Amino acid sequence: MIPRAAVEQAFAVCLRRQVGGEDVYAFFTALPSLDAVYQTLFDSPEFRGRLVTTPEEKGIAPQDVEVHAGPDALGRMVAHVEACWTRLGETEPHWSVITEPRFKAEHIAANQDLFRDYGRQDDERFGFACARAGVDLSRFSTCFELGCGTGRVTAFLAQRFPRVIGADISRPHLAAARLALADVPNVSFLPVSRLDDLAALPAYDFLYSRLVLQHNPPPVITVILARLLAQLAPGGAAFVQVPVWIPGYRFRVADYLSGLQTGPMEMHALPQRELLAIVRDAGCLIRELREDALGPQFGGLSNTLVLEKA
Repeated sequence: MIPRAAVEQAFAVCLRRQVGGEDVYAFFTALPSLDAVYQTLFDSPEFRGRLVTTPEEKGIAPQDVEVHAGPDALGRMVAHVEACWTRLGETEPHWSVITEPRFKAEHIAANQDLFRDYGRQDDERFGFACARAGVDLSRFSTCFELGCGTGRVTAFLAQRFPRVIGADISRPHLAAARLALADVPNVSFLPVSRLDDLAALPAYDFLYSRLVLQHNPPPVITVILARLLAQLAPGGAAFVQVPVWIPGYRFRVADYLSGLQTGPMEMHALPQRELLAIVRDAGCLIRELREDALGPQFGGLSNTLVLEKA
């Protein structure tokens, strides 16, 4: 068994923080060697996120990405996304949120503390970003979280906002979130399985979305983001993450629809010029825009924005 002190030192060296709970200790002390401890930490998204690198600018070529589609095409795309994430919610609800082997269904019971700790880290980054941007979270009453998954970050948002509405396209994910946050009174959950559902959302003055829009085709990202920002209350704010460039990426509506089939989760990008146009048309001001640590994990570029509705 690996000594607890050795695990603590590995966390301090690799992640610059303390170990996050007894379940985390149990997982790492049970690994076969100290090398395995370090390799597991090196492979984690948290460690990879510290190694922020971006593609050479000369290699960031314009890409052929269609960002608009008709109602029928949009409906087929959304139905495909729902089928994919419903299946993942039924089989791998936690791994589909953070794709590490330790969060597979057969391992999640021993790693719940670590999974929750990743949510805490995301919430901490969120708080820092809003503070840097001069956005005072205490003045908002209702946070709408698009893509709440199993409630990993929702639990922490509920400590920041008087009311949180967690929405997801996957009903199995929502069932897991309801179970996990059953004793949190200021959180409610709702399914959003059609684009028309967005028109009937309760009022909100803060929008949170991270690690979500990227799993939708660009025309769907365009509609979702435009509608959610349009419905954001005047004076409201948003924290949104979207990949804007993926090596070799191309999206044509007709090609995508002709090749639909059951498969793994998809990764998509919305060109930054389109992202900024959506923000502008919604009457939002950019308080911060950063190339975040998520892009390098897939060899591309991802933007995280803090916005305010004029």
